[in-house]
Amino acid sequence: MALLIAVYYEAIFKYPLTIISVCDMLLQVLMLLDAMKLSVYKQAFCEETIDGEVLVECDEQILEKELGVKNKLHRMRLMKLVSGRHSSHYYFTEGLNPYGQLAAPPS
Repeated sequence: MALLIAVYYEAIFKYPLTIISVCDMLLQVLMLLDAMKLSVYKQAFCEETIDGEVLVECDEQILEKELGVKNKLHRMRLMKLVSGRHSSHYYFTEGLNPYGQLAAPPS
């Protein structure tokens, strides 16, 4: 995470506004990986600058070969998110199911 913060602050002072927005999107993806309990992949996503726009273009092969997501179940979870079958709000909002709908209260 320290590497990301250093890159972010460097971008603020050195690069145009478009680079800063890419850093913001990258931060959101890294926060999502944390929320999904997949933080082990944060370094690779940071090194390859995988922001939201790039993530939605990834397929299972890219996740495995380029980003080192070797665990098939982890790739499946990410692919469900990329394909829209799961909502990112689920990982940030208590009470939602993976489809972005309110979960039924426990009976």
